[in-house]
Amino acid sequence: MSYIKRTAQVLSVLTLLLVVPLMGKTPGEVQFHILPQSNLTLEGNSTLHKFSLQAEELNGSLVINKQDYRQNPLQAVTEDPQGQVKVPVKQLNSGEKGLDKNMEKAMAADQYPEITYHLTGVALVDTTASDTGWTTFRTTGDLTIHGTTKSIAMTVKGQQVNENQLRFKGKKPIKMSDYGVKPPVLMFGAIKTDDTIVVDFNLLVKANQPLAVLTQPVQNEEHNFALK
Repeated sequence: MSYIKRTAQVLSVLTLLLVVPLMGKTPGEVQFHILPQSNLTLEGNSTLHKFSLQAEELNGSLVINKQDYRQNPLQAVTEDPQGQVKVPVKQLNSGEKGLDKNMEKAMAADQYPEITYHLTGVALVDTTASDTGWTTFRTTGDLTIHGTTKSIAMTVKGQQVNENQLRFKGKKPIKMSDYGVKPPVLMFGAIKTDDTIVVDFNLLVKANQPLAVLTQPVQNEEHNFALK
């Protein structure tokens, strides 16, 4: 093989190595990741007492237009955002081992290890933030539990914490049976859980790089944090 041909092959390989990692990145976008201060719980009731399943681990990201964000952070959330949240089923902890094990069994955690939510749309409900600094959004998204996906709508409140951080909070009641999950029972059926549970979340997200000096698009990747 001639020196020229060999050099051309090497250059081709180097070009692929440089170009392929850049594919899929969109200039002008900035990605936010979930901070460990965030929390998400599943609130429910039973014939014995109320219970709360705390997500000890959250995965997720939010991607929005960088220029829109700098002009109006909360308005930018409505401009074709990309968002997702994933919760490992086995990382839901109520503090009661019996309930946790029965919930994992009911949700078939080995077969369907994650609860996932993909944001599909955001609309601004009020045009100005209230005195508390919260802005109200109407959102739509696809929620997947136990391998079943349903489109859900919910009201979410958003707040700019600082130039690089946003906070979102909200509640959404859902029925386990809508997702093919049979409400868990304990003590051989003596204790039964209600079909309805409430997803209660308060998520703090931060840009992967300070927006004031952000000059390169951020890779679209998930961040996994154990919540203590």
